[in-house]
Amino acid sequence: MGGRRLRAPLGVGGTQERCHGAPLRRETTVLKNLMNREDWSEKNVAQQGFTLIELLVVIAILGILAVVGVLAFGGFTDDAQTAVDKTELSQVKTAQAAYRASHDNAFPTATADIAGYIDGGVAALKCTYDVTASPVTQTC
Repeated sequence: MGGRRLRAPLGVGGTQERCHGAPLRRETTVLKNLMNREDWSEKNVAQQGFTLIELLVVIAILGILAVVGVLAFGGFTDDAQTAVDKTELSQVKTAQAAYRASHDNAFPTATADIAGYIDGGVAALKCTYDVTASPVTQTC
């Protein structure tokens, strides 16, 4: 039949174009007509909207980034707390050494005895310490 197109009956009173005996694909006329309207081309992206798939992809990507961020930064807080504890222990050891130097090499009998050697006093300490012997022990 060459490249000739035939019209085959489609329902009652309608026709459908055929090429080489197979029906031609037609674009969705509703969507085509909608996009060809003048007011459609004048709309910006926000007015035309996004598809559901596009929105779901964006939400999935944001979720993945949030999980990665939480996992990546979660370890920093543990490392920071460990550094604070080490610094505090060092400060208490220095306060114990200063107390012993000013009290004839005697150990303090309680943590309150070294309060004057610690910035902010004993109340500023987050952990508890046994300063009555050497080395100082820390309990957090």
